[in-house]
Amino acid sequence: MRGRHGRPRLLGHRDEPEPSPPPAPPAMPAPATPSAEEIELVTQLRQLAQLQQEGILTEAEFAAKKAELLVAQN
Repeated sequence: MRGRHGRPRLLGHRDEPEPSPPPAPPAMPAPATPSAEEIELVTQLRQLAQLQQEGILTEAEFAAKKAELLVAQN
């Protein structure tokens, strides 16, 4: 079977252009820069976690101080 231009027609080939790919999803907004207070809170929580891992603080002491810091942050 011959196509429109006298060339053999390929199965599944159309004289129509290929459909365009779907548009890309919208880009995610850049994350907000943490404030100095948020950076300080994370630093303190990491120090507490380190003390707890080293056995200096018990799980209860760690949880209490963590809760205190988080309440003070709000």
